[in-house]
Amino acid sequence: MKRTFSGIGTWAQAITIALLWLVVCGVCFFYTGRTLFQLSLCTAASAGLAALLYGFDRSGRTVGLAQLLFVCLWLGCVLSRQFRLQSEQGWPGYWIYCFYYDSLLTQGTVWLCSTLVVTVCRLFDKPMDRRRFFRLSSAAFVVFYLFLLIYSFYLSRTKTDGSVFPLNLSFSTTIQMYLQKMKANPYEVWMMIFGNLFYFTPLGYIFAVALRRRRAAVRAAVIALFAPAAFFLLEYSQYLFQIGFCEMDDMLMNAFGFWLGAALAPLSDRVAQLVSKQRLPHFWA
Repeated sequence: MKRTFSGIGTWAQAITIALLWLVVCGVCFFYTGRTLFQLSLCTAASAGLAALLYGFDRSGRTVGLAQLLFVCLWLGCVLSRQFRLQSEQGWPGYWIYCFYYDSLLTQGTVWLCSTLVVTVCRLFDKPMDRRRFFRLSSAAFVVFYLFLLIYSFYLSRTKTDGSVFPLNLSFSTTIQMYLQKMKANPYEVWMMIFGNLFYFTPLGYIFAVALRRRRAAVRAAVIALFAPAAFFLLEYSQYLFQIGFCEMDDMLMNAFGFWLGAALAPLSDRVAQLVSKQRLPHFWA
């Protein structure tokens, strides 16, 4: 009975915090000025709420549950707004709202800031079981990250003008095109280069963590072979459905970003051991 009441209390706290996060971030984005200021407010609010919750629940379970609920609630609100806009415009075949800054960046900011706060506290705190927090926090990130991938590579690329996207399997041609446009539009070019490079870095990190218990040879083989196969299928599907360019350079940058994420997993373990003075065997212990 005591455990039941404890579970109900945790859910009640998490729902309350998730709704508070939702209201604060909604006000920050819809009723304040520039994007940088909006993100700064969301960052401060997320860090403050996470630190406050950690003081009440040292296991971090409430924070993780609130993260997961917030991501689901925010995504639900944005989807509702999208469907309303689509219906008003007669469903033209492409997504009008496009989940601009007041949606995807908000979810990512809330998850990242609150996770970092709990992680830093955990590194310097005495050993405690944080598995519930990291499981819930990882679930929140996976919900956000999977939707971001589906949206970026498929939903936002719906073709409406009848143009034909070619198949480009030549090396370095896309990179050369980016470099030629560097002077004219450096911001967009760097966004394209770093976007392709780092877009799948989190996925590589997740793979490395998920395969941690496997033998080193198996782990290395899966990570090495998954990247080229998965990103070729991803790029080719855009060509097949004619919703984007299929380019060899993009595949390579995606693969390098994935491998970078996989390499960061053991590095984060080493950092965790040094900071915690060997109390933590690995970062996600």
